[in-house]
Amino acid sequence: MLRLALLALLLPTAAHADELWVDPVLGSFGATGTVTDPIMTVGEAIGRLAGTGPHIIWMGEGTYSVAGGEVFPWTVGLDLSLRGLSDQVVVDVRAVSGAVGAQTAIQLGVPATCSHTLGLDSLQFLGDYNDDAVRVCEEGHLRTSHCSFFGFGWVVPSPPHVGAGRELEFVDTRFERVGDVTHTTWVNTLAPNFAHSLRCSFIDCGSTCTGDMWYGQRTSGVYFEDCLVTGTGGGAFSAACSADWITGCTIVGNAGYGAYIVSSYGEIHDSILADNQSGDVQYAGGGVHASLVKDGSGYHHGPGVIVADPRFVDAASGDYRLRFDSPAIDALPADPQRLDLRGLPRAVDGDLDLLPANDMGAIEFRTLDRPRGLAFDVPLGQPYDLEFAGPAFTFTQLLFARDGVTGPTATPFGSLLLPPGGASRIALLQIGASGRRTTSVPLVGGPSLIGTQLGFQALHRSTQTSAGAAFTNAVELVVVAP
Repeated sequence: MLRLALLALLLPTAAHADELWVDPVLGSFGATGTVTDPIMTVGEAIGRLAGTGPHIIWMGEGTYSVAGGEVFPWTVGLDLSLRGLSDQVVVDVRAVSGAVGAQTAIQLGVPATCSHTLGLDSLQFLGDYNDDAVRVCEEGHLRTSHCSFFGFGWVVPSPPHVGAGRELEFVDTRFERVGDVTHTTWVNTLAPNFAHSLRCSFIDCGSTCTGDMWYGQRTSGVYFEDCLVTGTGGGAFSAACSADWITGCTIVGNAGYGAYIVSSYGEIHDSILADNQSGDVQYAGGGVHASLVKDGSGYHHGPGVIVADPRFVDAASGDYRLRFDSPAIDALPADPQRLDLRGLPRAVDGDLDLLPANDMGAIEFRTLDRPRGLAFDVPLGQPYDLEFAGPAFTFTQLLFARDGVTGPTATPFGSLLLPPGGASRIALLQIGASGRRTTSVPLVGGPSLIGTQLGFQALHRSTQTSAGAAFTNAVELVVVAP
């Protein structure tokens, strides 16, 4: 009951016509649908909704599956947002033991043509190779945020008819081992259809069906921004649309082309394309601009194109962060408004010359960072790891501030991002031969530390400045309960 008590403090207790609460563990059939009396299944909650919406269904932590009473597909005929209340909300449409046949998790739109909007937030979807995640009607709109899709044959299969306005938006979403994300295919060249992926990861996709991972034909546009695409069984990106844009992406290690853009309007900007078996770029009639193309392929190379090895930390193990000596670091003008794949600000001084700039590719290089895969929260009582990057065998001085990260203070070594009077030196470290070094620092303190923001920055030796050293970017960690 502790979880219900906590939710009652955080969320409204009244169940309005546009909001219902569901919990696969604590819910029950026939419940009122409030935060303290949740319904057991999403299917029952959808059946209670009336009108066009918009509606919200809040989904409690746990697994939603046939074994738990769900009946798939969830059929949605109105504007609806499904929102997970934690990062452990799972929708599992895989067949139960002994069952056969394909499943669809969600069907948006009855009849096939509709103008409804479906939002999915903080949900994990699990499927088999013959399952579909979401079937979107001809003029429907799908938005995902902080979701993941694993194992599906299709995430969004093609609609059966010509549509005039289907829109797909994926934000901070991960696709792994799915056959195809979608074939966004339309015949009407004037239809305002588009598919937009922002800060998404596409890992080992396209392995269960032929063709390319993402295919757009005659839509108004397919847009990829700050995305990672690797390990697809076909090409990573294939499009013949009126507007195709790849911006700030890392497209690497795919079985087909990295980008195959037939349209004369298709352009590639600020990206890294490398080690794609059929070639990094084919066509791209609008040009490749300010990007690293390892094999130099493609047409109409614009200004700022680099033909070189991007020098990833460890491509063989899927670590596509950049090494300190990568030519993609600080290769673009500074744009503080841009975020990278992890949602962290770009415009970092990666080469330690006191001039912040943006990198090519999806993952901005940072001289001070958390090791790969680690979050920026630290459980109380456990040590925390920090990773340093720079020229091999150089020294760096780690600084710490209990009050977190603050606004910049100008110094001869660049911007100090910790409180000027509250930062202390805690370690002098030497970077290893690999250009990286990880160190573990104990977290000392009692429960009063929970919720505290801890700030870190390093003063690193640099031959790029007259002062002989430069401040790195800052890292802020939040202390959480163990």
